[in-house]
Amino acid sequence: MSQQVVPRTWSSSPLVERMILDFTACQTLQDVINLDLSKRKISTLDPAVFSKMVGLEVLNLSNNRISGFPINLGLRRLRVLNLHHNHLKSVATLEQFPDLEELNIENNLLSIADHYIAVYMLPKLKILNGKDVDIRETVQNMEDTLMAKVTEVWNENFLAELKEGMSRAEIRTLEQNFIEMLNSQIQFGPDALVDFTNYMLTTLAEKHVTQETGHLRKPLLEQPAVPVNNKVQILIQDETGHTIQQTLDIGNGASQMELPEEEDIVSTVEPVVEKRPADEEPQESIPEPKKAKSDAVPLPVAAATPSAEPAEETKVDGERTSPVKAEKKTAKSKSKATPVRKDPSANTRKGTVAIKKEKTSKGKAAKAAKVETKKKLPPQADGAQEVGVAYEPVHLLRCHSKEDDPNDTATNVWKCAFEPNSEQPGNSTWSVATCGSNIVCVIDCKTGIVLKKYQHTKEKEEFYCIAWTTIEMDIDGQKKPTNILASAGTKGTIKLLHPQQLLCYAEIKERKCKPVNCLTFHPSNPTWLICGTEDIVIWDIGVPHGADFKCKHRKLLNLSAPGRVLGLIVVPSLDFLLAGCDNGCYGWNIDTNAFSKREKNHSLEVLLPSKARLASAINEDGEEEDENEGDMIDGLAVLKDNLIASKVACDGSIHIWNLKEAKGMEKGSEREVTITPLYSLEWCDSDSVYLDIGTWPGCGVLVSGDDQGEVWVYDVFKQAELAKSAGSKLEPFKPSQLLPWPESRDEDEEKAESKDDQEERIIVNDVSISSDCKYIVSVTNKNLVCVWEKA
Repeated sequence: MSQQVVPRTWSSSPLVERMILDFTACQTLQDVINLDLSKRKISTLDPAVFSKMVGLEVLNLSNNRISGFPINLGLRRLRVLNLHHNHLKSVATLEQFPDLEELNIENNLLSIADHYIAVYMLPKLKILNGKDVDIRETVQNMEDTLMAKVTEVWNENFLAELKEGMSRAEIRTLEQNFIEMLNSQIQFGPDALVDFTNYMLTTLAEKHVTQETGHLRKPLLEQPAVPVNNKVQILIQDETGHTIQQTLDIGNGASQMELPEEEDIVSTVEPVVEKRPADEEPQESIPEPKKAKSDAVPLPVAAATPSAEPAEETKVDGERTSPVKAEKKTAKSKSKATPVRKDPSANTRKGTVAIKKEKTSKGKAAKAAKVETKKKLPPQADGAQEVGVAYEPVHLLRCHSKEDDPNDTATNVWKCAFEPNSEQPGNSTWSVATCGSNIVCVIDCKTGIVLKKYQHTKEKEEFYCIAWTTIEMDIDGQKKPTNILASAGTKGTIKLLHPQQLLCYAEIKERKCKPVNCLTFHPSNPTWLICGTEDIVIWDIGVPHGADFKCKHRKLLNLSAPGRVLGLIVVPSLDFLLAGCDNGCYGWNIDTNAFSKREKNHSLEVLLPSKARLASAINEDGEEEDENEGDMIDGLAVLKDNLIASKVACDGSIHIWNLKEAKGMEKGSEREVTITPLYSLEWCDSDSVYLDIGTWPGCGVLVSGDDQGEVWVYDVFKQAELAKSAGSKLEPFKPSQLLPWPESRDEDEEKAESKDDQEERIIVNDVSISSDCKYIVSVTNKNLVCVWEKA
């Protein structure tokens, strides 16, 4: 077995900084002027390190694996850049180096058009690929000719459409139509330069529209903010005309700075140098840099660059069709066919909260809307208003982008899970794992830094689920608790990741691989991994040992599931496994002393309260429904001990019930048990499915997201105590807090909303909470991870 090669990255750790200083014989990173990092298998650069090299002028990155750059490296003085023999597919990210005079991009995945684009976007470029730039005059003549054509098309087709008081949504639509017409009507130059022609037309069109519509709207910030100590300060005018200061925290892991787009911004952005207060100590062992507490409004999106490079992995043979996230399924009408997952953006309803899709334009800073709650918190029952604590958003990251595209808003981030504290069993750290696309990230919630990033070598893989466990490993002759992360998805292959060493040390797959929808580890047997597909398989992953983390895995048990498995939980005190399926909730006794290799059918079917089931018990013809058509259970969690929380899709409620009491209701060979919930939680009236619920066992707080970007927070234990002490009729608990998405559209955009806007809806696929309830993390269908902190 050959040793796996792990590509290097340049992180913000003191060790790596010291290595760079050793290369250059400099005292500080600020002193580095010439840096040679050729032939080092580098595939990405960390802004946390390179932004400190304010004096860097010459950078040699030849013979590496670089496919692009984060957009905020901050190398404003860079004059010479050597990217010979890398993996560049585009030159777009080179625009951030306006002072470049010499550039080498030979032996990359680029076309001749990309060379012309590089010359056009870099006005000071003199030497390209070792030769003098001799096409500058050609490019300038081409720009003059195309500008005349752009003006002509505008005057003939779009000038008459301008009107006073146009909203930004209307202007953006006009601009997009303008660009599409230019690209379709204007053909200029040879076929090899079509991409360059379209690029130049798009750039000229954006400039022209900005110039023509500037008098119709209030001015926006024209220059990007320059962050200092990860903060920028803006001046905002309130409704009374008073000017107030507001501080934005851009996060250490950010690779893109975004500014508010609100019309009341009245001055330019200025850097802020702020004295940092002492932070409270974290509960985890990971060292965390000190950081001033941020004002959470408004919140920029960070296209996060990890402090560690995506690990390579062994190749997986065979491909499978994508399963996962199903067709819309309503309470009144259910499809008999078993649904498979797909992008849930189709499962939306009209609402007010959504993220803006801003078109990236040359010379403009990206913009983010301010946090604004347009839906008031529902009235609480019997003093429930006093329950719970407030949360505020502190980090917004885009770290699952395909091909490191910072504008990727189409990728789903499916799941998130807090890392357990290996030193304090039963508690979590403040690190959270997320999965989406072919990427798994580990994020520090306090700093917003992507600590680790694992990327599958095949882009067609899409990870749908993750699960943590803590096992005892032999390290330097001593047994030490070590966290292991499992992930799986479309390919049906389970990846076992060692986050600290940043590698995939093993993979588990069956002969007939099926897409994996959910994973969970057995709480009492940490090497037992339970995998949910169209059935359930329990694996023993073994304990890795040695320098190459060798281990043996084995299949322990096959369980036959009546439907597609969507969620799994284990209650160790009862030796019982519960599965939420697309046609019901089922349970199995998994006595660890009586395992059989024979496939095992479920021993219990839990019939949960369901409006849909009651309404459709008898169909219009008076005939009973197919007995195999049950309720879809898309949310399942253990609150504490035997206390279970479950959610029936499209039902508008979450129910809390006792599994031990349910098992006690079994009669002979009868499998079905109808339960009466101890408590019910009021949830949104939505027809979207696969919106999971989350908690940390014992913390008492339950969280769930909806299809309008909101997070519903229930302080279940406290709400139950208040309801009991009040002695009133037990009504469904309303959320103790409703967290709106940190970005929302302005009123003009809402009025202009059309059916196409449904595709822009923020859908929260999953939500998790730390054991101390300090942080809540939500992941969405728009390649966004939002971190909320207890205020």
